[in-house]
Amino acid sequence: MRLGLVSGLAHPAGNVTGISNLSASLFPKRVELLREILPSARRLGVLSDPTDSASKSVLSEFAPVAASRGLTIIVAEAANPAEFDAAVAELIA
Repeated sequence: MRLGLVSGLAHPAGNVTGISNLSASLFPKRVELLREILPSARRLGVLSDPTDSASKSVLSEFAPVAASRGLTIIVAEAANPAEFDAAVAELIA
């Protein structure tokens, strides 16, 4: 919806078919599950593609949810496979 490809998720209209896992309504539940699995976690690492506008949008909506549950988000960016190893190393440092 944010990219303007469909008018709504319940009734997208047009000739668009697919699924999305970027639903902001699921962020609280995902963080809640993470807290159940790792209750002592204080940081959340996120691998993001800086060239993807959807990634930026997701991060801007996800960050407040994580912060409200006491998690600090650490973002590592990789725009291509050559940057992946350095981004992962940044997350585990």
